[in-house]
Amino acid sequence: MSVKFTDNTPAIISHTSKNSSAFLREMMDKIDSESQGRTPKKTGALRRNILKQVLGNHGKIAWQQPYASYQEDIQHKNYTTSNTGPHYAERAVMKVVRDSDVIAKRIFK
Repeated sequence: MSVKFTDNTPAIISHTSKNSSAFLREMMDKIDSESQGRTPKKTGALRRNILKQVLGNHGKIAWQQPYASYQEDIQHKNYTTSNTGPHYAERAVMKVVRDSDVIAKRIFK
């Protein structure tokens, strides 16, 4: 008795590789939008100057202002905009990662 099978591995690898970039981009866009309301804003430069980059299966999001890490890590006394403060990026990343299955189901369908 002979058995015939079809190897779909190349098609699956291609589909996953192609869609992983879209998945990473969608994740970064969601992180950006989630962080907007909590990001400190005096002049708005910190909220506007964000680098989002996807290269293959690697993604990077970074707030480009020199003072971004200080705003992320340290609780300052008086913020110019209410409901803003430290850990704006961390909280956004944690929320989007918790909801990543919804994004993955939409992208990898």
